[in-house]
Amino acid sequence: VRGFVWESRGSSPGAIYAMSTQLWDECIDDIVVKSSSQETRYELQLPPKTGETNSSKIQLSTGFHLFGRDPSPSNLSTQQPQIFPKGAQVNSHCVASHKVSANHAVIEICNSGTCFLQDLGSRNKTQLQYANGNRVALQPLCKYELRDDTAILLADLLCVFRITPYS
Repeated sequence: VRGFVWESRGSSPGAIYAMSTQLWDECIDDIVVKSSSQETRYELQLPPKTGETNSSKIQLSTGFHLFGRDPSPSNLSTQQPQIFPKGAQVNSHCVASHKVSANHAVIEICNSGTCFLQDLGSRNKTQLQYANGNRVALQPLCKYELRDDTAILLADLLCVFRITPYS
């Protein structure tokens, strides 16, 4: 897994919001600038539910995707900086695990094709798992770039982020 981190350590909530807004503005600019001849599909593959053999896939479109046990943008802590820019569409996805926080993490898909993962200060953490098995816990409210085939742990739930071109 390769990527970069938007650090929030030592920053005021206002500074974090400014970074988030700047990133959103860059994504909006990409709507005008980008002209792609190939469409791309983004999905999060979840493990099979107890007693089932097939995993489920959540198709992700451009925008923000909130994952949690009971996800709701209106339930985000007032102490957290503004996670979503004003007027942004937020898609909520319920994850069936009692260890996943109500509002656990956000995946952001920009029109440029850049994708980010952000932990929302969850109790049981969000982690990236490397091919060698090593895990790295995400710092809360920092954005991490996602690449194809990135393994993500939402608490105890191992998911895989996939990027594939439409055929």
